[in-house]
Amino acid sequence: MDGGESLAYQAGKTQSAPASSQAERYIPLTESTYLIMLSLNRPMHGYGVMQEVKELTGGVLCLGPGTMYGALTALQERRMIEPIESAEPVDGAGRGRQRKEYVLTALGREVLRLEQVRLQKLADIGREVMGYGAARS
Repeated sequence: MDGGESLAYQAGKTQSAPASSQAERYIPLTESTYLIMLSLNRPMHGYGVMQEVKELTGGVLCLGPGTMYGALTALQERRMIEPIESAEPVDGAGRGRQRKEYVLTALGREVLRLEQVRLQKLADIGREVMGYGAARS
């Protein structure tokens, strides 16, 4: 890195597509946002996202509803996720609660990819500095 450029900027440097330059402005992600976005690799409703994040982290991170729904709103406003029709069944009498499900958009997938590149670079640097043998890319 030269001139104090951040890893966030460096992560996206190899991409020339317009989606990548748009995605770069959202990097770095918070840990919670990163995990929420990972969960939305497939359609999921809010409660499902909370359960998925808990499972992904082995119970280390448990999102509260305020954090999770605040993040979902922000991600939707930034066009990184979008709501979809719920596939959840309703009973024969037409009763049941329709839950709003969300899924990553193309922009969301690109942001997630750039964040994964950034995190990998940080991990590689840490391994090199700590003497675990990984070389910088």
